[in-house]
Amino acid sequence: MTKNEIRKIKLAERDALSAGKRDELSMNIQLEIAKKKEFAEAEVVYLYSPHRNEPDVSYIKNLSLEMGKTVCLPVTISEHEMIFQKVEQDEILHTGRRGIEEPTFDLDKEVSSKGLMLIPLVAYHDNYRLGYGGGYYDRFLAVNKNIRTLGVGYLFLQAEFETDHYDVRLDEIVAF
Repeated sequence: MTKNEIRKIKLAERDALSAGKRDELSMNIQLEIAKKKEFAEAEVVYLYSPHRNEPDVSYIKNLSLEMGKTVCLPVTISEHEMIFQKVEQDEILHTGRRGIEEPTFDLDKEVSSKGLMLIPLVAYHDNYRLGYGGGYYDRFLAVNKNIRTLGVGYLFLQAEFETDHYDVRLDEIVAF
């Protein structure tokens, strides 16, 4: 199966997840992340705005802010490039280029320092992720190698697929 075929199947499966089940699995994922040494030690936590039934990470966001960590969200700045920038607790987000909520671009808030990044998954295997196909995370991580990566998703998203030379292997997958 091609990546696009897998993407279509896995997105349909994820879209079919009930809100209650998504919330249950999201909390299990977040509680697992909160127990990790890498989370406790991270001064910077890179998150995402959930889209199309991706696991919610608001508990990790709130916990991170309570612990005094810097919390960052992605901002798309071109058709295939994103940066991460610091966000505050009640920062207002807007719909970005890909239909995903993001902060308003502000280069003064850009962050790319060492930290822990949670990355949503469309599918995964062997610590490689399949996303929506834009290559945003692969390009960002190729030049920001100092960030520990945790793929975040559901167990039913596992799938075999071919990886390419530009695919970045994640440090770990957290799935329920």
